[in-house]
Amino acid sequence: MCRKMIIVKLILVGLAYSQARASIQATECPLALFPNIVPKIGAVLQGGHEADIKYHTYQASIFHLDQQLCSGTILTKSIVLTAAHCVNPMIWVLLSQYSVRVGSNILQEPGQLVGIENYIAHEKYKHGTSFDYDIALVFTRQPLTHHFARPVELPFKNVIYHAGQYATVTGYGTDTSEISIIRPLETLHSIRVPIIENHICESMFRPMGELVTSNFWCAGKEIEGSKDVCQGFTGGPAIIDGYLAGIVLFGADCADVGYPGLYLSVPKFVYWIKKMGGIKEKIPRGDTL
Repeated sequence: MCRKMIIVKLILVGLAYSQARASIQATECPLALFPNIVPKIGAVLQGGHEADIKYHTYQASIFHLDQQLCSGTILTKSIVLTAAHCVNPMIWVLLSQYSVRVGSNILQEPGQLVGIENYIAHEKYKHGTSFDYDIALVFTRQPLTHHFARPVELPFKNVIYHAGQYATVTGYGTDTSEISIIRPLETLHSIRVPIIENHICESMFRPMGELVTSNFWCAGKEIEGSKDVCQGFTGGPAIIDGYLAGIVLFGADCADVGYPGLYLSVPKFVYWIKKMGGIKEKIPRGDTL
């Protein structure tokens, strides 16, 4: 599916495949940053279960035409938070072809579908090289007014997450990794994943060239058979104690190896989110860029 999407995007923007392949792979298939890991097809939620949108009203999905690209989180009536690798400027040329859907238990059905006006990726993010600063704001053309579309609560910057805490991650997918490329992956699912020690996570990602800094936290499996998320959830929310704790960057159950999932720590970026989004709330003392 990732390969098909890559080819479609290349045709749309008129780029030579040899020149744009690496960058586009990193947008649609974040695992392309790690060539030693071979992703499974589709959006997989290993160990999760079906969820109801009325309990996860912050959930959003980002589309190109009728194909989901990433998940996202509602911040305001006109702003959705997602991962920066989801909004690669090499691909996002015709914004009229992109949209956001909210308020639905089924990926391709009603809820509310709105166009995208603009987007802002973090200025320090480098496409196709690392997940650090992998955060972006998407601005919608119309306000998000669906009764099951509500903003998430942002955390304070000084919040620190510890090993053993559980995060709830939501997205549209299936609860089995045995799927076919033609099988629809449409229903909203959720999963609770345990945070693991960053030094353990760092030792696992270091051989792949990803430095796990304080901008990240990791959750999911350290060994085979644990719970984790996959690509359909990329850019989506990870909630701890009712607050948006993380952005899904890399769900390791895409691969047949025991790597944990990687999440961008939202408390580290609260100031940036509010500043770039023009969110007029009091910024907690001590927040910095």
